[in-house]
Amino acid sequence: MKPRSPDKTPILLTPEEKNTLFSAAQSVWNNIGGDVLQCVADEQRKNINHVNIPADEVVEVVCDASRLHEDLKRNKELTPNLEAIFADYPQLERLLLRECFTCGRYGM
Repeated sequence: MKPRSPDKTPILLTPEEKNTLFSAAQSVWNNIGGDVLQCVADEQRKNINHVNIPADEVVEVVCDASRLHEDLKRNKELTPNLEAIFADYPQLERLLLRECFTCGRYGM
């Protein structure tokens, strides 16, 4: 994803669009989070229940490989505003960190 230039105005999402985005992001994390944490546990040679990752890494994993975007598209929930925010990864990342993945770290 190519970041938008800083002179662009922020994309304003409606409460419904935010809810759709956050619900989809949480769903992606719920589907892949266990595997991600297991990889971290294996790498650190620890039990999965004793590892966690920072929220910014959760957001990166959730947005990686366009899975979040594709899930919204497949479910016909991709509005023009949501489509636009995917073109501005820094804004998408800030929004997910500030309002969706608000805990500092995530684990089992």
